Amino acid sequence: MRLRIHLQTILLLLRTFSLLRRNPVEAFQAVLCPVTNVPSEQRLPLSEIVEAVDTILLFRIAGKLLFRTRCLKRSLILYWILRNEGYSAEVQLGFLRDTSVEDSLRGHAWITVDGNPIPDPWPEVQQLPFVPFYKINESILPLTDV
Repeated sequence: MRLRIHLQTILLLLRTFSLLRRNPVEAFQAVLCPVTNVPSEQRLPLSEIVEAVDTILLFRIAGKLLFRTRCLKRSLILYWILRNEGYSAEVQLGFLRDTSVEDSLRGHAWITVDGNPIPDPWPEVQQLPFVPFYKINESILPLTDV
C-alpha cells in the first residue's frame, strides 16, 4: 500500500510542478475532487499516508532536497491522495503579515482533515498565526476579504 502512495506522490508531484509553473489556477482545478466513498475500516491510517507522502516529497540526498517541495505542492498532493483514500481533506491557504518588512505578506498552505490541521514538516511555520483566506475542498472558496 505504501508503494502505491509513493507512486501516486511522484506522479502528482510531476503533474503539480508542471501545472504550477504554467498556470496556477489550472493546478488548483486539476486536483479538485470529491471524497471517495471508502469504508473507514478499509482506509489506510492517516498518519501512514502523510508519512509515505512526506518520505517522497522531503527525500534528501547529501542533505539537499531532491525536489524543491514547498507547502503548496505538499498540500495539493496530500489533498488529492487523502480525498481518494476517503478522508474529507481540505487545503487552507493563509497569509501572515511580516511586520519586519513594510507591506510584506507571507503565504502558507496546509491540510485539514475534519477541521483538524495535519502537522507541517517545517517546524518554523507550525506556530505562526497564519490567517486562512481560501479553502479548497470540492471547489475554491474565499474565507475572508484580503
